[in-house]
Amino acid sequence: RRYARPIRAGSGSRACVLAPNARIYHPLPDSWRRLVRMFFRNGFGSAYAQKFQPDSVYETHETLNAATFVPRRPLWYRAARFPLRLVKAAAEGKAMRLVAYCAYGVGYVWGMLTAKKGSLAP
Repeated sequence: RRYARPIRAGSGSRACVLAPNARIYHPLPDSWRRLVRMFFRNGFGSAYAQKFQPDSVYETHETLNAATFVPRRPLWYRAARFPLRLVKAAAEGKAMRLVAYCAYGVGYVWGMLTAKKGSLAP
């Protein structure tokens, strides 16, 4: 089933329609290399958004408990939370999550240092 589908709104713009209470997931890449590349790219994209379009930055929730979800957090909160997530992933032996977070962090720092407005290429 498709729970979300792009539609065309007026004058050719795009919108996304979501079904209430639907759970959407993205399958993981099929190799470590692709996982690292994807999370590096995501970190770079997050840095780009924070740098040039901070009003567009929203949280993604890592659990299924929607009651604790807060859609927007200040940058200082996100920066303080990141090393805690790394430590937690390491302590729980979640190697894939730890590698993904590290790649995201490197991509984020690289994006903050090198991203230029109008270019999302890392």
